Amino acid sequence: MNAEKITALVPLKIHHIFKLSHHILFTFESTPSVWLIDFENASPQWYIVQPLHRLHSFGLEDHGLNHYLKDGVINHIQVEGDHLSLSIQTKGFGLLQLVISLRKARPRFHLKNEMKTWFTSHQEENEIHVQTVCPINTDIHAFERRFFQLLMEPLQKIITQQLTTKKRKDEHYEKDAQNHQSMTKYQTLVDDLMLRQALDVDYFQKTYGTLLDFEHLTFGECVNICYKKIKKAKQGLITLHEQRQNNHQEIIELETLLQRSHEPSFEQYTFLKEALIAKRLLLQAPQKILQARAESPYQITYKNWKVSFGKNQKQNDYLTFHYAKKNEVFIHLEGYPSHHIILHQTHFEPDAIRFTGELLLHLNQRLEAPIVYAKVGSLKQTKVFGQVIVKDKKTMMVKQSYQYPFDALLKNAIRI
Repeated sequence: MNAEKITALVPLKIHHIFKLSHHILFTFESTPSVWLIDFENASPQWYIVQPLHRLHSFGLEDHGLNHYLKDGVINHIQVEGDHLSLSIQTKGFGLLQLVISLRKARPRFHLKNEMKTWFTSHQEENEIHVQTVCPINTDIHAFERRFFQLLMEPLQKIITQQLTTKKRKDEHYEKDAQNHQSMTKYQTLVDDLMLRQALDVDYFQKTYGTLLDFEHLTFGECVNICYKKIKKAKQGLITLHEQRQNNHQEIIELETLLQRSHEPSFEQYTFLKEALIAKRLLLQAPQKILQARAESPYQITYKNWKVSFGKNQKQNDYLTFHYAKKNEVFIHLEGYPSHHIILHQTHFEPDAIRFTGELLLHLNQRLEAPIVYAKVGSLKQTKVFGQVIVKDKKTMMVKQSYQYPFDALLKNAIRI
């Protein structure tokens, strides 16, 4: 694919940013493009695939980058030497430049808010450079394989470290077993002592002098010491045998897990993660409590109708122009300031619109009023924050019927 088709991908609205080891991954809204930058080969890859619906379940979000760049729009892409520069228009931080080092050894991510002349100089040459550095790849299986390889790398590291520890422990068990086995020589001494009731000190000192002090011990003391050492050695051998068996079993299980980690897939990743959590080798991440932002609107669900609404200008603006999809339904009071309401469906269903209109009346404390509704894509943003121009609008007179449990619904509304 040539450079023109690559640059045709922009502008792109960033949906999420993830960091995996020395890799960075972008997903975009309203496009199936997924961008994976692989720093091991210093070669970013464009993958034209449907975004993996399972991404959110892995806890991969880099909240540092997302804080600045989520919902930003990539306006320009350029490569300068071993750096990739993205011009990103963000809502809260203005125009930012994300500079990504393509060096293999130590990749770096830098955010700059001073836009230099890098996107105006040598444009044609740099776009050709983008083509060579960012080839298009449509192999979905290759992308998923690489993605799950990156996910499995930290799990493989845990398994490898545990295998090394278990094998070293087995070596220590072997040495302990040899030591306990050597203690069984006291059995020979006890047998010899029992045969020679009249203790011949010279004989025993010459034969077993390294084991017992026969000059200062009586016959009974010698026997008791030997029996204690023999009992301890036998008990130690039994315990060691059980420990070595358990250790060998764990080594076999870890080697099996390590083997499965070389077959990257969603199923294998899920299996490995659950297995390591069960073995207490991996802590299960607690569910993160999402902090609601000031511009976060509210959402309720009634029957099959999902409705979102804002309570102030920031929430209205964010809901209508950043969260809602263009083919969804926008609803507003006609001729009066009011909450923005989005009905998350693509067709004008009269019952749903009437329900949403009554919700709008309830929020604005009105008994009856005309409402306007239109597709979000037909709206035009104005310079006044939260104010819109509605094109292709339809109108409906709505009156409170008091048949909907709005108080209960609003009490259980969630922030989005």
